[in-house]
Amino acid sequence: MPATGVISLAELMSHHRDLLVQPICWTSRHLEMLGCRFEHLDHVPIDDIERDSGTSQPIDHGKKLKQWKEPTYEEIFASGRHFMKRESCLQYLLPPLLHRKCETPYFFFANKRIHRPLYSVFYRGRKRSQPAGQAPRLIVGYLDYLNVERHRQQMFPARFPTDNIINRPGVRIQRKRVAQITPKNWSEDPYLLCVLLSLAQLQEYHRKESHPPTHLSRLLLTYKPDDKFFHIFEAHITAELLGMLDNPSTATKYIDWPTIKHKMVPFQPVEGLKERLQAEIALNQPPGSFDISDLVDPVTPKEGMRHYLDQVDVIHIQRRKEAMTKTKKRVKNESFVLPRQKFGENA
Repeated sequence: MPATGVISLAELMSHHRDLLVQPICWTSRHLEMLGCRFEHLDHVPIDDIERDSGTSQPIDHGKKLKQWKEPTYEEIFASGRHFMKRESCLQYLLPPLLHRKCETPYFFFANKRIHRPLYSVFYRGRKRSQPAGQAPRLIVGYLDYLNVERHRQQMFPARFPTDNIINRPGVRIQRKRVAQITPKNWSEDPYLLCVLLSLAQLQEYHRKESHPPTHLSRLLLTYKPDDKFFHIFEAHITAELLGMLDNPSTATKYIDWPTIKHKMVPFQPVEGLKERLQAEIALNQPPGSFDISDLVDPVTPKEGMRHYLDQVDVIHIQRRKEAMTKTKKRVKNESFVLPRQKFGENA
């Protein structure tokens, strides 16, 4: 039996059309009505950090300059204040566990592209000659939460006159509208559900018959610079739920939505951060996820990109049905994106 107040997707489509908004505008009401919740796990304790004694000492800039050395990728990823983005650091910190990156997939609803989440996807590649095995391919997402905050700010831009006069009423309205879709606790942002569902849909698209019908969606998240922790969000999402998202109008069955688990892991000590990061990503993965001995070699100028793509088993984000439709109607300018504020409308 569903919890009190929980509704099916069909009821959501029929009686709560005010909730059919873009994922970036989802609120806690969406989670409550679907029965989805967050669970915050005990974080790994951080080591004692030496605090500044508070006594001011003269700074020898010449000595500081001599002692300076180029920061490591672990230090850049931990600080978040380098010109090199944290996402770029992951391309050095995740291999050999994850050594490929694919284009960001879409979130689908009613078999239509609704939104392209603001995250990146890293996965473990293999050659086409390598058998699929009994376990799914290891796929992990990365999200910089500052991008989510920026996107919300840009959704309601305040209009300014051409004479450079500050539009104070417009700014107040903009702040109010942004506050309406901003969660009180960022670590329980409903937008994270959209990202995890998008990851699960990508895995479902590439699922083999021998693979289990439940997907482990795992998201690595960082927030503000100089934070002491990075975050892991994960959820077990069933193929049954993903099928209901494809056909929400007929999804009258009540289903248990996943519990999103949240774990905080300290950046410090920076030494060994790469190993700790990979250990968190590999934790509780299905047996056989790493049984890929024939890993893909990097592309070489001699062989060229075409030869490389002929061998590698690349993850594609476009569904076959979608690709066929676009091929048949190539002349017609068909859009798979619904209006900005509404989604889920049936044709």
